Amino acid sequence: SAQAGYNDLPMASAWNTLKKMRNTSIEGTVTLEDVLKLMNAKTAERSEAIREFREIDLQEKAGRELTVGELIDWIAAEPELEAVRKEEYEGSVSIGEIIDIFGEDEVKKAVSEQSAKAGQVPEYERSSENILGCWFTLGWYALLYAFAAMISLEFIDKDKR
Repeated sequence: SAQAGYNDLPMASAWNTLKKMRNTSIEGTVTLEDVLKLMNAKTAERSEAIREFREIDLQEKAGRELTVGELIDWIAAEPELEAVRKEEYEGSVSIGEIIDIFGEDEVKKAVSEQSAKAGQVPEYERSSENILGCWFTLGWYALLYAFAAMISLEFIDKDKR
C-alpha cells in the first residue's frame, strides 16, 4: 500500500455521493457580499460558467458598454452599497445548481482532491521506512512459509529421496 501510492489516489466515493445528492436542497441565509465573493474575477478563472456569466454584455440595458463582471466588481467595491452588501437573504439552492454554477469538472476535481487529503493514512505514506517495513514483513513471511514447506515435506517424503 505504501509502495502503490494509495495516499496519492483521488477518492471517487465523495464525488459519487455528491452526484447522487444533486436534488438535495440546502437552505440558509446568505448576504449579497457572499454571492459577490463567489462571482469575483478570481473565481471566474477557475469556473467556465462564472466566467461566461461575467462576460454577459449589458450594453442594451445600461446604455453603455458594460459587462456583468464589471457590474459585480463595482457593487463589491462601492462604499455607499456597504449596507446592501451586508443585508441577509434567506433561500435555498440544490446541490445540482451549485455544481452547475461552478462546473461539474471543477467541483469533481476539488471534491476528489480534498477528500484524498482528508483520507490520507500515515501508514500508506510513500516513505523509505514504510516501504522497507513492508518488504521486511514480506521477506519474513516468505522465509516462514519456506521453512514450513521444508518441515511438511520431511513428513511427506517417507523414503527420504
